[in-house]
Amino acid sequence: MSKSPPRLEIDVSLEPGATSVADGETEVSVLIRLRVEAAPDAVPAPLHLAIMPIGPGAASAPAVARALEALRPGDRISTGGRTVVIQEQDDRRLLNQALEDAFMRPQDTAAAALLQGRDALLHERRTDTAHRLLLVAHSPLVEPMEPLLGAATSLTERQLGIDVVTTSPQMDLGLSIRLANLGGGEAVLAESSAALEGLLRPRLARLLRQHVLDARLELEFVPGVNPGRMYRVSPTPIFLGNIRLTPTDRRLVLDPGPVATGAEAAFLLTLTVPKRRLGRYRLVELVAKHRGATRIVTGWHGGVVYTVTDDPLQAQWVDAQVVAARDRAEPAGWVEEAARAFLEGDHRRVATTLERISRRFLELGRPADSQSAIDSRTRYLRSGHLDRNELNRLRRLVGS
Repeated sequence: MSKSPPRLEIDVSLEPGATSVADGETEVSVLIRLRVEAAPDAVPAPLHLAIMPIGPGAASAPAVARALEALRPGDRISTGGRTVVIQEQDDRRLLNQALEDAFMRPQDTAAAALLQGRDALLHERRTDTAHRLLLVAHSPLVEPMEPLLGAATSLTERQLGIDVVTTSPQMDLGLSIRLANLGGGEAVLAESSAALEGLLRPRLARLLRQHVLDARLELEFVPGVNPGRMYRVSPTPIFLGNIRLTPTDRRLVLDPGPVATGAEAAFLLTLTVPKRRLGRYRLVELVAKHRGATRIVTGWHGGVVYTVTDDPLQAQWVDAQVVAARDRAEPAGWVEEAARAFLEGDHRRVATTLERISRRFLELGRPADSQSAIDSRTRYLRSGHLDRNELNRLRRLVGS
């Protein structure tokens, strides 16, 4: 009997899921969760991972090598101009040497690292393989924005994902998150080279459990329904921005990054819905796709359905999953709001936003984190300055 192929599935929850017919325009929060269903004996895709160090950091090579101990036969690692295919134990020795050489001669700029990583991943590209680029930055990215984003886009347009890990406390994590999220990636700050191993292991475990490749989520909004704020909830909360559509194009495509078995990806989106009569209404058409061995496969097709009711009990129903996702994701947006407000010189908005973050942590039963946010606010009120270290600390706080 042939095994069922792995399937990409979607779960959708709304808050509120229903409103009274007497209500006017309503804001709805939609939680979209992507998961993979695969047989227990299904074999995940091989991995081709390009690792590109930026700036001097030779001490990081052993930690990265230890994190790669989970690689399987058939996985490939590219570093600089070398690619090592893991087949036998001797190949791991060759890999460790390649990593040491690469970290001794790192790239000077992230743009150069991105382009070299792109070329390594595209060389002899295989349709059955998961492809990913890992930037390991030991110094802040100080190069011009446009070439950097252009280099990153040259990867993501070819469905090559990006992850960023840095050991520099001066790194602009906001920029790193923006780069990584172009390909549904992660951006994290390690406190030291030794801490890299602990951060890389769970990400590598996710990359090694991919049964579907190059997943995409397509959303088509019904006329009259307008999207608002968009967050990625998991694996790490990220504020993706305020969604703006044109009158002629009401379609949005999201890259969830690697969707692994046992590790879902999730997005939270707010929608403004106009007043409706009694009934059930489709707000958004959803299509989840991924790459098969020879073609693009539609894994799931459905929609977001909203109810207008005259039953007061139904209209008061609350979806706890959406509330929990909102509690987790919104502070990530507030940190970026504080950063924007500081750049715009809006000091009252900075202080108010930091206080809001503190209150949310208190509501979630995280008093230590609440106090940490209050301390950030106090330091800001005293100095009038919100520096990069403070913002990075807040980003790590809301992402934990």
